[in-house]
Amino acid sequence: MQFIKKKRDYQNVYSSYEKHYGKLFLFLLGTSQLETPFSLGIIVSKKVGNAVHRNKVKRRVRAFVRQNTAELPPVGAGILIARAGAGEASWDATEQDLRTLLRIDSHQRNAE
Repeated sequence: MQFIKKKRDYQNVYSSYEKHYGKLFLFLLGTSQLETPFSLGIIVSKKVGNAVHRNKVKRRVRAFVRQNTAELPPVGAGILIARAGAGEASWDATEQDLRTLLRIDSHQRNAE
């Protein structure tokens, strides 16, 4: 598991993706069939709040991903986009929303 940091990697996901909506996040799952280890990008805009709230959301997402690496798909790429209100949400709400989004993804991959 690695994090997306380069613009071209974000553009690869944006070229073809599936959208999954949560209460606090939007998850874009890249549909290209690349056999690379799963990578995740995090986008938190100013709509979420000030710098303190934006950084808190990013820290929480990274912590969740590190704790649940085994549940993530083995290959592919995705982008998590924080929605307004994610900066003020509790850890439990954030964790539940991320679990829901990533379970949707894992069930769809298993069905294929």
